[in-house]
Amino acid sequence: MLLADFAAAAVPIVPFVLLPIPQARIVSAAVTLMLLIGLGVGRARVAKRNTLRTVLETVSIGIAAALAGVAISVLIDHGFGG
Repeated sequence: MLLADFAAAAVPIVPFVLLPIPQARIVSAAVTLMLLIGLGVGRARVAKRNTLRTVLETVSIGIAAALAGVAISVLIDHGFGG
């Protein structure tokens, strides 16, 4: 499990190591979205639920987590006089 967690966490980071920042942002977002869609499809099959609904739930949670991370970083930045 540990290696799977590290691999999943590396997916959005690797493009920033290999590409210039503007291109890395696009590649990172696209690859992450594709993986979230794949995860949603897998969740739907395992749970025998509606695939579209489960994919939308999974992608929505991923987007909400990303936005929460950005919001927290902005709050911390402002909190430390940035």
